[in-house]
Amino acid sequence: MNAGYYFSDRWYGSAEGAAIYAGKKKSVNNIENTGDGITVSGSGSGGAMLRSGIGIGYIIYQQRKFWTDIKLSGGRLTAIAGGGNVTRTIGGGDGSEAAIITRNRTANYYAFTGATNLRLNNTFYLTGNLQYVHSEFKEPIGSVKGFSVISVNAGVGIFINIKKKKDE
Repeated sequence: MNAGYYFSDRWYGSAEGAAIYAGKKKSVNNIENTGDGITVSGSGSGGAMLRSGIGIGYIIYQQRKFWTDIKLSGGRLTAIAGGGNVTRTIGGGDGSEAAIITRNRTANYYAFTGATNLRLNNTFYLTGNLQYVHSEFKEPIGSVKGFSVISVNAGVGIFINIKKKKDE
């Protein structure tokens, strides 16, 4: 999500936020029928990333309905990841073991975005951009030390015009 305000015909400021969910990965490693009952062992992991920040942009080319712009932004990134192993015995025995680890790390991020936009009408526009995002954690989260990502994005934008009242 991105919201912006134009200071002039070419310069604008923006506030942005993003959420990425890595999903849960689960697996059953072993099912064994013992004298104490059925023992099941499994493992799993999952994670998410939240990002919020501000930026400043400049329109480098503009025609009536088409424009290109660049934006520099930065802010805070929070990554959360967890995983572990669990063993449960069902039946005659009540054995249960669990080893679950959760980690949470924060870091600053910096982003550079180049975009092309096509205005459809007074309210809607199509946008496509190429974005580079970089961040590093002070301490790794598992084997991840940070993020350096290049992404290609497309979307639909909405203009919300704020008109000032003229003094009468």
